[in-house]
Amino acid sequence: MGTASALAKSLFGRLAVYYTELFEVDERQWDSLVTAAGLYVASLQLHEQVPVERFPGLYEIVEHELPDGTAEAMASCSDFVTRATGSASDPYTFESVLGYWVLGNISSRRPGEDQAQLAHFIGHALTDAFDTWWKT
Repeated sequence: MGTASALAKSLFGRLAVYYTELFEVDERQWDSLVTAAGLYVASLQLHEQVPVERFPGLYEIVEHELPDGTAEAMASCSDFVTRATGSASDPYTFESVLGYWVLGNISSRRPGEDQAQLAHFIGHALTDAFDTWWKT
């Protein structure tokens, strides 16, 4: 949880320099959503690292430690990504869709194509940070 939260805070600072529209969002909401998206990516990696029969028990332990609303946000992220990418997607699509989920939840308007690069940067930062998280 701490790693995902720290990443959310640092990512905001790095991206807001180039994407000034981020200064219009609530930073606490940003932190919460990016943290949830990062933990979703980490859960995907956990699912790949452990035997299928052990995953539900491990995930239940992890879920018990999450702040209120985080598990629900992770489920929302999962549903959105699954609907948008299907069962087989290339990393670029997955990363962009992940970023669009964050952007769509922090803004009062639906993210447009003009935010494609920002969405990809958000998703890429999350997948890059959590790709090997359980191996370290």
